[in-house]
Amino acid sequence: GDSGELLAEACQAGVAHPPVYPSFVLYMRAAMALAAGVGSSASPARVANAANAAAGVAAALAVYGTVLNVIRLGRLRTSGGGDGALPASAVVVAGGVAAAMALSPLFWLYAIGAEVFALNNAAVGALCWVFTRYALVLTRPPAAGKTEPDGVTAAGALVAGAAGLALTNQHTAVLYALPLAAWVAASQAATLTVRRAGVWVAVGLAGLLP
Repeated sequence: GDSGELLAEACQAGVAHPPVYPSFVLYMRAAMALAAGVGSSASPARVANAANAAAGVAAALAVYGTVLNVIRLGRLRTSGGGDGALPASAVVVAGGVAAAMALSPLFWLYAIGAEVFALNNAAVGALCWVFTRYALVLTRPPAAGKTEPDGVTAAGALVAGAAGLALTNQHTAVLYALPLAAWVAASQAATLTVRRAGVWVAVGLAGLLP
């Protein structure tokens, strides 16, 4: 794979082969700086493997949270209650889905080596989590005198920022970012303001900064 090249570029803050993988290189660079800062004598390869394992854990947690959000949305549609406490069965289902993913051979392989895929899993998982949170925000009743729930702009900004950041790590994240962005735009077809659109575009571009 590309582990040797990516690790070498992270060690010298260099530029990897296209599409460059800036977020991954910066993430590895930060992990090495953190290890050095706490006095660790671990080699760059060992630090990179540990950082990728941490990204794998983050991906599993993001999937866990996403499944819980989907269950909340389903309960809201069927019984009118969804954004509050969930039954224990929901936690078991979400935990089972996250564990099945985390223990799958391919996911495990990516989580123990210095490749971009573990961080990509974490970034896409985070994107899915903030997207489902946005969908939940839309289901809340608006406050008195308002036409839509509070927090729509902030929730949409998180989706935009997560999409931008995911794209700076692995270009295949576009397969998630584009349809989710289209859904967010469609959900605002009748209420989108210039200010809100500007905030979302600005945050999305900020996510692309790495």
